[in-house]
Amino acid sequence: MDTLGVDIGTTSIKYLLWRGRRGRGAVVSQGELPYDGTWESLDQAAAALRTREGTKVALSMSITSQN
Repeated sequence: MDTLGVDIGTTSIKYLLWRGRRGRGAVVSQGELPYDGTWESLDQAAAALRTREGTKVALSMSITSQN
């Protein structure tokens, strides 16, 4: 199964799609989406990620700010 890593920062959401197992694998895709700290912006980014990367992935998420 692919793993989608998501980092929610103060001004952007960065993501990386990884395929493989521990120590062996490759980055399939990566990108950055705008984010202004609102729930609406987060919802739009989540919808964009579902469209770009699909829904059959394991999710690993990080929130780097306390806003």
